[in-house]
Amino acid sequence: MFYAACCIHNDDYDRGGSESDRKAADVHLFRNCLHRILLCQFSPSKTAHLVIIALAYYAAVKLMGNHYFIYRH
Repeated sequence: MFYAACCIHNDDYDRGGSESDRKAADVHLFRNCLHRILLCQFSPSKTAHLVIIALAYYAAVKLMGNHYFIYRH
């Protein structure tokens, strides 16, 4: 479901940059996940379930992404 969004996020992390670049990459991941969910026009309950999963992805990259993001100064 979120494969493309995750690939884009990985590319953003590989490109690296500043802390604000990392934040933008994480927000972009969440927005791409939401966009994918809304395009599929699922039932309200399935949509809610997938939004919770997208939030979990976002929380995970916020908590642990600093180990993988390439910081450039």
